Amino acid sequence: MLLRITSPEEWAEGRITDEGDGFVHLSGPHQVLTPANALYAGRRDLQLLVLDESKLGEIRVEGGFPHLYDALTADAVIDVVRLPCDEDGVFRLALVPTHAGSSPASDLLAAMVEFLDSLNGPVDPDAMPSASPEEMWAPDGTFLVGWDETGAPVCCGGLKRLGGGVAEIKRMFVVPEARSRGHARRLLTGLEDAARRLGYARARLDTGPTQPHAKALYTSAGYVEIPDYNANPKASYWGEKRL
Repeated sequence: MLLRITSPEEWAEGRITDEGDGFVHLSGPHQVLTPANALYAGRRDLQLLVLDESKLGEIRVEGGFPHLYDALTADAVIDVVRLPCDEDGVFRLALVPTHAGSSPASDLLAAMVEFLDSLNGPVDPDAMPSASPEEMWAPDGTFLVGWDETGAPVCCGGLKRLGGGVAEIKRMFVVPEARSRGHARRLLTGLEDAARRLGYARARLDTGPTQPHAKALYTSAGYVEIPDYNANPKASYWGEKRL
C-alpha cells in the first residue's frame, strides 16, 4: 500500500506534482510517521491519501522511499483519512485503512482472538454478533490498522453499519507491548472520524467485565450506557455516542 501525506490546501485541486523535485514523495504505512515528524510536526490538518497503485505512473524506490515520477491525481485515491498529531505536536500513530482479511490486519485480529480467549475462554463464533471483513469495509464500513513510530502495526479496529444512521465500532485491539501509550484513544478517535466521513450520526460499541480499562476509555470519551442492542453474550456494557 502506498500513501501520500497532504494538507487540505495542497489537495484542493485534486492534483499533486511536488514541483521542483521531479517526483511526488510517497510512503508505505510503516514509513509515514518519519516524514510526518521531520517535515510537518505540529500540523493538525494533515491527511493521508490512500492510493491505488494500479492507477499510478512510474514508481521508483529511492533512499528507501517510493517516488512517483508522474502527477498524483484524484482517480488514484481510494480513501482519505486524517493524520492528527498529539497535543505536543508529535505524530505517534498513523491509521491506515486495511482490509481485515489481509495482513497485517488479519494477524492483529488473530492476536486479539487469542488475547480474548485468555481472558474469557473460547467463544462460539456463531453466538457472537457479526463483524466480518466485508461488513467492516467499503462502502458502509472500514478497518483501520495503526502504525507506530517504530514502523510496526500495533493496533486495529473496525466499523460496521447497524442502520438508522448508526455505526458499530468493533474489534478494537492494541498489542500488549504497545499499551499504555494512548494508542487506544487515538484509535477510537480515528474510528469516530471514519464514521463521520461515512455519514453516521451515532456510534455504538460494547465491552465485557474482564476489560474495565476499555469501559473506562469509552465513558471518558463520551459514550453513554444504553441497553443491550446486539445480544453479545460476553458483553456487560453497551455504549452510544453522538458524533
